[in-house]
Amino acid sequence: MATDYPPEKIISVLKKSRLFSQFDETQLIQLMAFATVERFEKNTKIIHENKPNQTIYTLLKGSVDIFVGDELILKLRRK
Repeated sequence: MATDYPPEKIISVLKKSRLFSQFDETQLIQLMAFATVERFEKNTKIIHENKPNQTIYTLLKGSVDIFVGDELILKLRRK
């Protein structure tokens, strides 16, 4: 786990996301008060099928591949 992203960068990314664009900067800062920034190794499973997932992930850098079984159904990239 790493926390090397400055708060301004995190707010900037959150404002651009569809999920968080509805919130103002004060609300995003409150969200960041208990949020963490994590870095995952390649091929790490971060969401598990048939299990409750209570964590919201925002992609700051890198890519995420979403599979159902062995089928790739979605690829997300962030430069």
